[in-house]
Amino acid sequence: MQATAQLEAVTDPLLGRRISFWGDAFRRFRRNWLAVIGLVVVLTVILLAVGANLIAPQGYDTFNGANAYQFPSWSHIFGTDDLGRDEFAIILFGARTALTVGFVTALTSIVIGVPMGAVAGLRGGSFDFAVMRVVDITAAYPQVLFALFIVAASGSSLWNIILAIGLLNWITLCRLTRAQVLALRDQEFVEAARAMGVSTPAIVLRHLLPNVVGPLLVTVAVGIPTAIFTEASLGFLGLGIDPTTPDWGNMIANARENISYYWYLALFPALALAVTMVAFNFVGDGLRDALDPRERR
Repeated sequence: MQATAQLEAVTDPLLGRRISFWGDAFRRFRRNWLAVIGLVVVLTVILLAVGANLIAPQGYDTFNGANAYQFPSWSHIFGTDDLGRDEFAIILFGARTALTVGFVTALTSIVIGVPMGAVAGLRGGSFDFAVMRVVDITAAYPQVLFALFIVAASGSSLWNIILAIGLLNWITLCRLTRAQVLALRDQEFVEAARAMGVSTPAIVLRHLLPNVVGPLLVTVAVGIPTAIFTEASLGFLGLGIDPTTPDWGNMIANARENISYYWYLALFPALALAVTMVAFNFVGDGLRDALDPRERR
């Protein structure tokens, strides 16, 4: 009896056969051309980041003073910086940093927020009260200021940045999971599972979470670019990742002094950041429309 209206199959009006909820969602996602473009861009960025060593074998830390401040050309398509390093190579390796922050932060938020929200919504009582008070207190801190405090106290390393962002990003998933579980915990299929002696963890994993995975996917997809932008903002403020690590925020910050003349030093990392964020947002919007039961026909 593990089912709700959201997960029921529907009849395809063209093929005349029943298709699953996920099959129908995939079909509607493909019809959203902005979402498809966003997904293609995201996959391209991932492939470029993974293959950075093959695409730019010289690496991001090859110094050559004779090549300093070269404008974009066929030999250096994004130009070179003040140390003669290839900007394109730095942006490629910077994509690794951005995606690491985005995906690891999302995973951290899932691991912390989803179980806490699910158990709080299902059990209620004092546990639910305690969890939501922690959420309220944590949510009172502005994300960037909280991250600045963590970085200032623990140092500007990649994992400290991820910790600083992840300690706040789980709040949204926790609230969303709790709200979804509260709406489902008194449904007939949950009551039937309880009557059959199914344990609370099994009810959460087998009956509740499959029915809330759609909204969770959308929230995660939108949260990834938020984490990437927060990390870049810290780098721009000079409190981000160590300057020896390629990072889009640091690149933009370092280009401020000469931006009026060496415009390309800030333009290309800013474009990389903007395109990546827009692509993830397109994917998130597409998932939201595709997984919305009200959009089903």
